[in-house]
Amino acid sequence: MSELHLSQLSKSFGQVRALHDLTLEMASGEIMALLGPSGCGKSTTLQLIAGVLAPDQGEIRLGEKILNRVPPEKRGVALVMQKGVLFPHMTVGENVAFGLKMRGVNRPDREALARTMLARVHLPQMTDRKPGELSGGQAQRVALARALVIQPQLLLLDEPLSALDANLRQDMQDLILDLQAQTGVTMLMVTHDQAEAVVMAQRIALLLEGELHQVGTPRDFYERPVSIRAARFFGGVNFWQGQAWGSRIELEAGPVLTLGMPATGNVVVTIRPEHIQLQLRRPAQINTWPGRICTQRYTGTHQRIQVKTEGGLKVQVVGNPCQRFANGDEVWLTLPPQSLWCISRAEGCRQEATAMTSPEGAIHSQSQWSSQPSDSMIGTLPKGASMIKRPLPKLYTRRQLLKGLSCGAGLLSLGIKPGVFAQETLDLSTLTWEQILEGSRAQTVNWAMWSGSEVVNGYADGFVATQLQDRYGITLNRVPLTDTVEAVNKVVGEVQAGLTSGGSIDLIWINGENFRTMKQGKLLLGPFRQLLPSNQFYGPENDAVNLDFGLPIEGFSSPYTGSYYIMAMDSARVDQPPQTFAELLAWAQANPGRFAYVAPPAFDGSRFLLTTLYGVTGGYDQYAGPEFQEDLWTEKSPLVFEYLQELEPYLWRQGQTYPPTQSRLHELFANGEIWMMPVFISRVAEGVASGQFPTSTRAFTLPGVSLNDPSFTAIPINASHPLPAMVLADLLSSPEGQLEKFKPSVWGDPPLLDVNQVPPEFQTQFQAVEAEYGIPLQKLTTTTVPVVNAEYTTRLEQTWEQTIAR
Repeated sequence: MSELHLSQLSKSFGQVRALHDLTLEMASGEIMALLGPSGCGKSTTLQLIAGVLAPDQGEIRLGEKILNRVPPEKRGVALVMQKGVLFPHMTVGENVAFGLKMRGVNRPDREALARTMLARVHLPQMTDRKPGELSGGQAQRVALARALVIQPQLLLLDEPLSALDANLRQDMQDLILDLQAQTGVTMLMVTHDQAEAVVMAQRIALLLEGELHQVGTPRDFYERPVSIRAARFFGGVNFWQGQAWGSRIELEAGPVLTLGMPATGNVVVTIRPEHIQLQLRRPAQINTWPGRICTQRYTGTHQRIQVKTEGGLKVQVVGNPCQRFANGDEVWLTLPPQSLWCISRAEGCRQEATAMTSPEGAIHSQSQWSSQPSDSMIGTLPKGASMIKRPLPKLYTRRQLLKGLSCGAGLLSLGIKPGVFAQETLDLSTLTWEQILEGSRAQTVNWAMWSGSEVVNGYADGFVATQLQDRYGITLNRVPLTDTVEAVNKVVGEVQAGLTSGGSIDLIWINGENFRTMKQGKLLLGPFRQLLPSNQFYGPENDAVNLDFGLPIEGFSSPYTGSYYIMAMDSARVDQPPQTFAELLAWAQANPGRFAYVAPPAFDGSRFLLTTLYGVTGGYDQYAGPEFQEDLWTEKSPLVFEYLQELEPYLWRQGQTYPPTQSRLHELFANGEIWMMPVFISRVAEGVASGQFPTSTRAFTLPGVSLNDPSFTAIPINASHPLPAMVLADLLSSPEGQLEKFKPSVWGDPPLLDVNQVPPEFQTQFQAVEAEYGIPLQKLTTTTVPVVNAEYTTRLEQTWEQTIAR
């Protein structure tokens, strides 16, 4: 095994600093947990080590090898994500052996090694099953087996157990520790769960706001935190200010205490609630003073008691459940000197000033410092301890949100009353554009957007940020997302917690299920689109910009970017492109192995399933509209899978395996293994321009079947800066914004507006870019059709996995 060394590692996404100057070392064979709240840089750190992201600065070294420029597959690192993504078309055994196959291990040896590893994760009988037949815990065990079978030098675990229920999570913790003991692999895990970090890790590294805050053993964090913030993160609740000299401290509102450690000057003293002794009679011990029981909560294994002292301090105590007290009882508190820990107010309180003036609370007086910790700091204490927990805003998956918020009815189940969060002070019906511009000056707008492409990020950080600042005096703060549902969760959590204005997100790049979730849940500000000057360039009869997955937009979002899912072929090998799915099947039969599509439920693969639904069942029109039609699905869907089963033997590798990603599909096309593929139109232009695809590559559509899949921007109901959000939305949908992102050298995504409606000088520029683009966009895109209700795609994915990938 090898030691891991991270030296001054930093990573930013535009103006957002995700990680700053991280220096950290791990010993060979060590288990370390990266702990911290959401957004602190934990997953970014793992992705930098794995090679998924490149650092802005700093060095990553594993043993003697510097990894910064080493390809991910050659780093000796295995990464297991929160949900172990398995290839649905492979058996469990094939999934586990996949990494060995890629490394050239012969079939008998890799099958034997896979069986051995499956036995280690207690799944020896699952070798021939498909992933769709596994439970969540079984799938995660298979993902672990697949990572360990290649004998990595370093195993990275990114929230690997957070999707599992409590009992299964504990079983998986035991399994991972057993496997680590057997293999000796160095293991770095990311978690936001303090209890999980304590149980599994020998050392913990606490990240806060992208910086390393403390490194130490679990005992260090519980009993010797470096700051109030670190103490709070591990469930600390008792904090008092005082003046220390030697082994004594005089509290500002309480007695003089004897310390078990020397301290000098202004300090904050803390003690864990489970270390405080509580008795009805005064004991003959030091550090004892009287108080009165305020509240009690029985939890079964202990009870949580709040005591108010004569000096006005509120003290949290974890007591023996067998002790019986009544509210109002006079009691005696004893604080053992060895359990008291001092934090210099210059180092501790200064560090906490920002956090404690946040929405979690202003800087507290000492009587307030013993109150409950903020939600982001709540954790599970060690055995024999507990704490009072306030309800946390629940995080929801996209599908849970869609079901829970459908038509607004499910908001009540989240503790949200539908329709009561409109910003009453902002009357959109009376606003003029001049007022919007005036009200936006010198403000910052927080734009939550998918940031998985440096090309897209460059467009936002370059053109968009510059235009906002130069033309309107608005500062852009790009909030990077890996999935738009993160932003939806954020808004739901804020609104549920009562933050009905002053939210952290002002504009979201959005479409599909996420838009439906927020619109039907009454979590969007609007209608606002009619206020934007750019609205004049989008035809009132154009369903592509007036419907989002079949749902009428009604002014609650603004057009942003076009995305067309079409077909590409190598014209040097294909004489005539098919125009229907029947012709596509005939071509595949005549050219076996030369066509492929990405395995669903990957996004590209799911889009191919939707085009197949249109292509073999009679077209798009019957599925149009905001609602999913169960009877229509029952009648038509069998035709889709009959077609796909008939097509399968003529696919690349006879359909025994499917390209798992868009990138892999493009590689097959680039090296001539396949001659035709479904693809997003901008990727064709990029592939030809970069030289990856042959110059003979041609884009074409299947008329009435190929997809127009646009996306939009929308304003959350609790946005802090709704006026500059409207200015940003207008810039993105304006002729200037649409033209800039259309340029192949900038991004290459096609415009959504009607080019014939823009001023003549812009028409000329759009025509010039289209000529540079090398694809007849106007001709091709007129034959595309919209995406319908997302439930059709969901059903297609599920049925494909059951019938094709089995």
